[in-house]
Amino acid sequence: MRRAILTFVIVTMIACPAMAVFAWAASAHAQEFFPDYDGPKYQLESKEENVLKIYNLFPSGATNDSCHPDQFGGRVAKRKFDESGLIITGAVLEFDDGTRQFVNIEVDTEVMAPIQTGWVVPGLQKLFKEGRDVSLKLYRCGAAGRVLYVDAVW
Repeated sequence: MRRAILTFVIVTMIACPAMAVFAWAASAHAQEFFPDYDGPKYQLESKEENVLKIYNLFPSGATNDSCHPDQFGGRVAKRKFDESGLIITGAVLEFDDGTRQFVNIEVDTEVMAPIQTGWVVPGLQKLFKEGRDVSLKLYRCGAAGRVLYVDAVW
């Protein structure tokens, strides 16, 4: 029994600081390339119950010669989520003429404060609800600007 307690104490002393270092490194990963990026921002309605707009999703430091700003709107036809089923990673927008376009939505919860996560994650779920009309500010990246990354939605 004494040996089991001693083993538990030693493992705890080694594992807990190691996990803290790992969590710190993971949160610093996104800021490694974009040190000034502090995550998405949100605008709430006057009663502060619903998110009206989410912006600053795309790190401004990522805008380079291969990414160009654009803006358009459409109706959300389909959503894509990460493996947890909570964080939206993309959406298909349908336009008035019936054509569709996929847009990437990158949300790095590692650089967000808990209050940001609490508003941004459910806010994106509601703003990108299937059937809802949305307006987007985005960046066209890659060859001929075919890869779209959402920077703002309202």
